[in-house]
This record gives sequence, structure tokens and C-alpha cells, in this order.
Amino acid sequence: MNTIYPHFHFRPKNNWLNDPNGTIYHNGYYHIFYQYNPTSDCWGNLHWGHARTKDFINYEVIPNNLYPQKDLGETDCFSGCIALNKDKVPVALYTSVALEDDNIANVQKAVFFDDNIINFEEKRIDALTIDMKDLPPIRNDWRDPYVFCADNRYFLVLGAAIGDLQNPSVLLFESEDGSLTNWKYVKEIIAFKPVIELFECPNFFKLGDKWVLVGSPYKEVEYYLGTFDTNTLDFVVEKKGLIDHCAQYYATNTILDDKNRTILFAFERGFSKNQGWNNVISIPREISLDEDNEIIQNPIEEISLLREEKIIDNISFDLESIEEFSDNRFAQCEINFKIELENNLKTNLILKDNKESLTQILFSNSNVKFDSIFIPFKKQNTYDIKLFIDHSILEIYIDNGRHCATRVIESLKNINSLQFRGNCKISDFSIYKMSDLNISE
Repeated sequence: MNTIYPHFHFRPKNNWLNDPNGTIYHNGYYHIFYQYNPTSDCWGNLHWGHARTKDFINYEVIPNNLYPQKDLGETDCFSGCIALNKDKVPVALYTSVALEDDNIANVQKAVFFDDNIINFEEKRIDALTIDMKDLPPIRNDWRDPYVFCADNRYFLVLGAAIGDLQNPSVLLFESEDGSLTNWKYVKEIIAFKPVIELFECPNFFKLGDKWVLVGSPYKEVEYYLGTFDTNTLDFVVEKKGLIDHCAQYYATNTILDDKNRTILFAFERGFSKNQGWNNVISIPREISLDEDNEIIQNPIEEISLLREEKIIDNISFDLESIEEFSDNRFAQCEINFKIELENNLKTNLILKDNKESLTQILFSNSNVKFDSIFIPFKKQNTYDIKLFIDHSILEIYIDNGRHCATRVIESLKNINSLQFRGNCKISDFSIYKMSDLNISE
């Protein structure tokens, strides 16, 4: 294990990982499947890896991977979901791919699991029964099925490119018999201009009285918030924005648990090659709406159980020039503080090793900047900041989770100093050393 290896972000010990799939809470466990190459730390040969946890601290990696049936010409099991059908049987839906021939259209397949979501039936539904009547002409690589329920009805969305212009779109289907293997095409619920190739990994879920469509258009993950009429099945968008301000946070999936929390997952990318491993699952986020129907994302409360000793304990100070704090435990920590800035003043937080700056975060009363990331927001003089540093990962939550950004910065493995430069008031400044996840394989 090398020093850039993250310690409190989930991943199996070795090999390639990308999109979280089949995320579901069932029988007391949170299950996280993920795109996984069991033979290499590079993309390809994609299986579904699998882990489960009861507390997001202790993980059990399940060795029984959902594998591509290569004797049938299937080269990869692409992304999808797991949902319970009308008989409460866990059904995995995924996109089956034959990459050797671009002229072969992707196929959506189903796999039945046992009630513990450990073992699956070897025989698969080789192609879902989908009534293609009225379906617009689509490109071969339609994919990434996601199941949701509304008014006791079963629906599915997936990403596609349609028509001569290959316009990206999210298509809606309904399983009228609740089997999750028979589907009828309903309509496009949203269409995009062809400036993006595909709206990958669409998720569609309810928050409060609103519905949220989240997807990954080969850049930063976007959300579209609005209303969904279960009579007309129309989705009317009222506002849109970014889930994360960096495209290294990508390909989301969700869990609705027994606490009525909607938990959002993604994978984090941007690591060096040839490490023997690549990519991690993000810190799970609880996603919700505030009183103004603004998206709020914060780390799930269980993450606080990883806190060990307090390195800095809730101090406050008036910054007039420079304030610096040093400790060799900063490479694996959580940082919290509130910043108060007078009009047009800025403050820089420099993350350093002994000799030089590793990255700088610039705070003003209308935006936050670091590396190539720019996060604008409504002008305000006071807001709170939460940072996680995990050896090579920096995650930042601004203003109670109204804005988020995730960045892989491998030089952070050497951090041992935090330096504030500028003029502001810092309050409730605390730093916790974070412990490792317990991952058994």
C-alpha cells in the first residue's frame, strides 16, 4: 500500500473500480456493487464487484462477482441497479455490452438474487422484454438502467442518444406487471442539445415534494429539479445545477434507507496509473432539500464515527495576516470552521508540506476557488466549511452542503501544515484525525 492510497474512502484492495451500481438497503445491510476489473488496475473486463456494510465503517467485500458471460459474446457488465420487484425479489438490471462489435446494440439484462443479495441465478434474462413501440430511433449504446417507484408503480430510466442528430436523452419505461423484466416505453422525460454525448448513469428520485434527475454528461455531475406528474408522466424542470463542481466525482447512484435518507454515491477518479489499484467510492452523502428547495449534500452522520483524537479543538481567531498550524496527522483528517469576511476581502488557506504549497483554497464572500475549480454562490459574508483530506483526496462542503467539490491531489500525501493568509474571522475551527475504514476481503 503506498502513501497516496486513501484510507477512509471505500475500495477493494486491488484492481480497477468505477461506477457504483446496485446500491440498495435490504435486510439491515447497505449493498454497494461497482464496476470492477478483477484482473487489472485499468478499465475493461468489467464485472460487478460487491461489498456490504451495516454502518459505513466496517465493510465486507463479497467475492461472488456478477461476471460477463463471454461464451455468449458478452464482454462487459456495464452499469445498472438493483431493486425489489412486486414479489420482493432482488433483481439486478444492467447493460450487457459486446465491445468487439460496435454494430451490436447494447442489451438490458436482468439477474435474480437471493434474499441476502449474495448469490445470483446463473441463468439470466438475456434481454428484458421491452415493448419498443413508439420508441424513437436510438444509438446502440443506450444504457445504465435505474429503477424507481411512484404511486406503487415501477418505472425505469436510462440514457440514450436518439435521432439523426444523436441528441442525448433520458428515456422512461414502466413495468406494468411489477416483474422488472417486462417493460413498456413511455416517453422521453428530458432531452438535451447534442453538445454532450450521453447523459450517463441517470438517477431519478423524490426529495420532499420535488423530483430530482441526476446524471453524468462526461463532465461535472448535473441535477435537474422539478415536478413529476404520475398521471401524465411529465417531468417539468424548475431549476438545475451541479452535484459536484469537479468531474472527478462521477457516475452517481442512490440508496433510500430505513431512516428515509436518500444517500448518494459516486466514484472518484484522477489517480496515477500502475498503482495496482485505481479509483475509490466517494464518501456517502445524504442529499436533501432546504426550505427554498435548494439541494443540500452532507457526509452521512456515520462518517463522524471515524473521528479519533482532536488535533485542534474549536478555536477562534481574528486573522490579520498569517496564521499557521502544523501537524503530521493532516494527511488523514476532517477540518471544520466558519469564516467571516468583510466586503471584498479574501482569505487563502494554503495546504503545505515543509517546503511548498500543495494546493490553495481562496475564499471570498461570493465564491471559493482551488486548482481549476470555481464555485460561485450568492454573496454572503459568513459561511461554514467542511474539508476531508484522505492522503490524495480533498473533499470540500461549503455553506452547510449547498456546494461541494472533490479533487484528487496526490501531493497531499505530504501535507503537514495549514496556513491561513488574509483578513477574516475564523471560528469553531477544529481538526479531527480520521481512522481507517475496516474492509475485510
